Amino acid sequence: MNTMTQDSSTGLWNNKNRKIFFWSILALAVILRCIRFATVPDGINQDEAMGAVDAWALSKYGTDRYGTFLPVHFTAWRYSQMSVLLAYCMVPFIKLFGFNTVTVRLPMVLISFGAVALVYLVGRKLFSERIALVAMLLTAVNPWQFMQSRWSLDCNLFPHIFLAGILFTASWIGKTTLFILVHGLFRTDILLLRYRCLFRNCISFLYSSYGACGSTG
Repeated sequence: MNTMTQDSSTGLWNNKNRKIFFWSILALAVILRCIRFATVPDGINQDEAMGAVDAWALSKYGTDRYGTFLPVHFTAWRYSQMSVLLAYCMVPFIKLFGFNTVTVRLPMVLISFGAVALVYLVGRKLFSERIALVAMLLTAVNPWQFMQSRWSLDCNLFPHIFLAGILFTASWIGKTTLFILVHGLFRTDILLLRYRCLFRNCISFLYSSYGACGSTG
């Protein structure tokens, strides 16, 4: 009997208990990350503030603070630019609830909730239900993951996007052309917002598309 069959057996790891474990761990992660997230750490990091100001400008005028309309990459410090994805995620919260520490940090907090669930999905896809739940619990209480959820820095999106890429790649095998094309578009669209390497990301999409067409040709 393999691991997946054992995980589906009766007893502690039956379907009902697995759902209870999953939602309990996710609830723990949510509670830990919501407690005083706007005040701990106190104040705004300078990089955090820079992205926040650009997000505020986008919410008011549709430009960054230099006047660039809907930028795909921020000018930021001029000599070392900044990715835009997290700032765009801040815009609806700033529009709805004003410009403050809560609205600046809320997108990263919400994304970190999803990252905890992503760890479970990747663990279940690559290993087993038990390993997935253990990994999810370790992620929920991990100090690093806890800290990055409270600091609204653009680079903090990377591990979550990378994890989503692993899940899509693991789900790729044996799928249809449409799934592979959507996967390629997802990776390219996210990476275009997150990184500067336009050429590399276009090649990634073209390779995914070629693989999809080749697999059905």
